[in-house]
Parts: sequence; structure tokens; C-alpha cells
Amino acid sequence: MNPIIILLIGMAVVVGGVLVFRLHAFLSLIAGALVVGLLTPGVFTYRYAIHAAAIEVISIDEHTGMVVLRSKEKFSGDTPLLVLRESMGAERGFERIGVLRVRGGGVTAGEQIQAAMVDPTIKVRAGDVIVKEEAEFAARKQAATTLGERLAEGFANTAKGVGILIAMASILGRTMLESRAAERIVWSCRRMLGDKRAPLAFVISGFSLGNLLFAETVFYLLIPLGKVMRIRTGRDYTLYVMCIVAGATMTHSLVPPTPGPSFVAAELHIDLAMMIPGGLVIGAIAAMAGYFYARIANRRWDIPLRPSAELSEKELAAISARDESALPRLWVSLLPVVLPVALIVIGSCLEAAKSTGPAAMAFRSLGEKNTALTIAAAVGLITLAARRHLSAKQISASTGEALSSAGLIILIICAGGAFGSALRQTDIADSIKQVLPASRFALIPLAFLATAIIRTAQGSATVAMITAAGIIAPIAASTHLPFHPLYLALAIGCGSKPVMWMNDSGFWIIGKMSGLTESETLKTATVMMIIEATVGLGATMLGAWMLPLV
Repeated sequence: MNPIIILLIGMAVVVGGVLVFRLHAFLSLIAGALVVGLLTPGVFTYRYAIHAAAIEVISIDEHTGMVVLRSKEKFSGDTPLLVLRESMGAERGFERIGVLRVRGGGVTAGEQIQAAMVDPTIKVRAGDVIVKEEAEFAARKQAATTLGERLAEGFANTAKGVGILIAMASILGRTMLESRAAERIVWSCRRMLGDKRAPLAFVISGFSLGNLLFAETVFYLLIPLGKVMRIRTGRDYTLYVMCIVAGATMTHSLVPPTPGPSFVAAELHIDLAMMIPGGLVIGAIAAMAGYFYARIANRRWDIPLRPSAELSEKELAAISARDESALPRLWVSLLPVVLPVALIVIGSCLEAAKSTGPAAMAFRSLGEKNTALTIAAAVGLITLAARRHLSAKQISASTGEALSSAGLIILIICAGGAFGSALRQTDIADSIKQVLPASRFALIPLAFLATAIIRTAQGSATVAMITAAGIIAPIAASTHLPFHPLYLALAIGCGSKPVMWMNDSGFWIIGKMSGLTESETLKTATVMMIIEATVGLGATMLGAWMLPLV
């Protein structure tokens, strides 16, 4: 069976499981991984492992038989390199043609090297695959593993990449809510910009909190404040609600440590020191596009403030009467947000500079993503305990609730990792590369469209990003991109925005919390997300063209 057909069947299982059978996302992704694995013959897994381990061929001299190679990793000069040629028929794998010997001593990663056949009568052809002998043995071993072992490996590798990160981010988000640090950030933005610029303050507040709190949590936090502003000003309720959505929704899909962008960054091997600022830039551009549409929509549709089941008039009055002096100071509130980003950036800079002193090594360790988020979570817990005078038992209970929520997200993410691993082992990348346009820039809109189709079909932005990353990552890894993979991750993030409609929990949270009808939510928030996504894609493609980062 063709790998592309297996891909389509796997996607149908995942989307159908969520949409038709109402299965939990974890079960749908695991079911998709199992079906893909069952349909994948061992020779496909072998071909995938060979292509993944292949040494890049730069040029072949047909007269002398000399081959110029570039390796991804270092190895000794006497390491035998196997020349493999695809057999007749896609399902027959490869046959061994001969052995290459490297000229000179050891080989450094990324270095161009020359090699010649041990048997000079045998010539290397274009399309031949060159791998180390041990890599060919490992490929055979991988093809012989059971389906359960392969899925468990994909699951475990994903947990290793993002498990601690998401758990600590969940604890940090909970502490910012309960210590009211998130509320301080919102009111400080409003105070600095003034009531006339309150809509912009809501965009900035949602944007600042969207990468630490789940988007739904940001809506729960900010929409009541939007209602309070409507009571105070007597107008612009549509604008307040849409600005809250405009800010929070973009960082939720573009900036770690939220689960979606964290997973995509891990799948595409992107350092968080690049993913975070890249997501912030594209997210800010997209959010501002949403802000301008919000102003247009506010002039066109003056939606009144309606009572909702979530907030009574008494509760709104209580929120409006809150004493801001009881909130933590701004620098205390911002510390858990700024600290992990600063540590990650400093650690990455020192690593890039190859600094080896004791202080540099210490900061490089602190700047590792899991360590940085753990430190930030600890600061958040200390702030919460100090502000609320909570006992150890109360802190433990709060942490337990946060981890319960994080555990569910981690299970979904890791199931997505297993699904992506199963897709990769179909050797899907080689099949899709053959039908791609010559320009590798086409991968950016392809990543966007794949994510948007999955998001529209089943509703969850996170599941859409997980599924699309499983499709795009092997293609990106097997081809020479003229731009950094960061741009593919940003395209996937933007693609997870359209189209939000009735199958998305966020659609109902926004509508019910704000009192908007279904049609009002569609023509305001849904249309705005489509605009944000399109502008974000345009900015991503422009960035890949003007600043490829390679």
C-alpha cells in the first residue's frame, strides 16, 4: 500500500474518532497510530530508517568514481560506508552495491569529505543511498521490532521532549491565577494605556498570558474584566471581547510552553530560544491584524452586554469593586514570565558561543528548557504561598490540581508523538517529496493548509498541530530546506486557527462567557481568527524569504 494512502487512512481514523465517534483525543491518536502501524510493512520501516541515516551526497564524478559527501555526525576515517541501491519495486527495499572508503582521517559533522569505492569497477549512481554499516544493521533491527515497541518508543521520546515542560508550565499557570499575578498584569496594562486604550490593553494582556495559561483559561480570566469595562464605559463590548480573543489565541498556538508549539518545536528540532521569539513576532503581527478587524466589527455590530449563566450581576459588581492594592506588585507578577525566557536565551547564547567556564556551564544548565520552567514554577509557588499565606498542604493540593490537568495534556501530546512516529516509519517523506513542487517554499503553505484542514474537521487546535507536525516533520528532515524549520513550525501554528466553529470547545467558551449568539461568534471571533491566521502565514513566508536563518 502506498504511504500516502496509509497517511490518509490514519488521518481519517484520528479525525473520525473525534468527530464521528466522539472519542477522547488520546484514544483517537492512539487508534490512528495503531492503524498506521498495522498497515505499514517492515520494508517501509527499513526504508525510513535507511533514509533517516543516509549521508548526503554532494557530487559524483562519473570518470574517477570519486564521491563528495557531507555527514550529519562525525566518524572515523576507516568507517566502511555501504552503497545501497533501491530494488525494483518500492516494496523490495535496497540491495547492497559496494563499499566506500573515506579519504583522509576522521570526519567532522557538517564537513565535506571525499570517498571512493573499494572495488573501482563499481560506480556510484545518482539516487544511491550511502549509510554507515552499523546504521544499516540498526535499520534491519528496527524493521523487526513489534508494533507495540515502535509505538511505545514514539510515545516515550515525546514524553522526554515535552513532559516536564508542560507539567511545570501548568503549575506556573495555576500559581499565576491563584496569586492574582495574572490579574495584576491585566490591570497594569489598562492603567498604563488608560481606559481609552483599554482594547489594546486587552490584546496585550491576552497575548502576554496566552503562552502560560491555556487559551480557555485566559478567556475565563479576561472576559469578566471585559464586561466590567463595558459597564464602566457603556460601549465597545464587541471590541473588548474580540481583543481578548485576538491576543490569547495567537500565543496559544505559537509560543511555548503551551503544549501545541512545544510539541511542534520538539518534532522539528527547533530550540526554544528560537521558537519563543519567532512565535512572539509572528503572533504580534497576527494579533494586531485581529485588533484592526475587531475595531471594524465593533463599528458594524454593537453587541449588547447580556446576562450569562457563568457570571451574575452580583459577581460582576464584585469584580468591578476589587481593590487593586491587594494585587501583587507588577515586577513580582512578571518575574515567573520573564525568568524562564531569560534563562533559556542566555543558555542558548552561551551554548552557541561554546563557552566552557564554570559560570557559563552553570547558566547553560539553568537555561535548559526543563530546568528553566522548573525554576519559574518554583518562583510561582513561592509567590503564591507568600501572597495567600497558604500551608504546605494547601500548596500541595493546588499543585495536584495543576498536574492532573497537565497529565491529560501530556497523554494527548505523547499519543500524538506515537502517531507521528508511526507516520514517519511509513517512509511518507520520500513519497511526498516526489510530488512536491520544485520550490521548497511550497512546504510552508502546505504545512498551513494541512493544519487548517485538520483543525476545521475536528475542532482542536492542539490535535491539529500534533497531527500536522507528524506529517511535515519527516519531510523537513529529509530535504534541504532553503529556510530554518522555525518557519514551518510557525506556519503550523497559524494553520491551527481557522476555522473555529461549533465543533470547537473554544467557540462555545467564548460565546457563552461573553453572551454572544452562535451567529455573532461566527462573524466576529471566527472571522477574526481566519484573518489572523492568513496574516500570520503571509508574515511567516515573508520572513522565510527575507531572513531564512540558514
